[in-house]
Amino acid sequence: MPAIYITLPSPINKSLQAKPLLNPNTTVMLGHDIIYFIKSGATDDKLPHEIGKCIGLESITPDSNPRTKITIQVTGQIEMPSEGDFLFFTKNTEIGTSGLDGCIAEIQMKNTSTASAELFAVGSDVVLSSK
Repeated sequence: MPAIYITLPSPINKSLQAKPLLNPNTTVMLGHDIIYFIKSGATDDKLPHEIGKCIGLESITPDSNPRTKITIQVTGQIEMPSEGDFLFFTKNTEIGTSGLDGCIAEIQMKNTSTASAELFAVGSDVVLSSK
């Protein structure tokens, strides 16, 4: 698949990560960040267009104008972004999360007072355990 290069002013969002296409064992790598764009000024086309997988990030500082070069593996035939288009990325939702893991909690609440009481709220927290 072809790759394209997009150069942006630095700094960019630090959570954008690049992964190579292949690992040292030559098996396919999964979990790439996906780069999208929305055309600027378009009134009839405000939908996100997928460009492809982020496979490289490089800081460029030849002068006092630092930039970041993003290498993207293009997925199929796409319309390319233009200057002024809004670029963004998403994390792969199938990698790094495994749903709910762990134990089931059972609780029992009692009012030991003889007066009536009203329960205002009960809460719990769920934390991803696979990161």
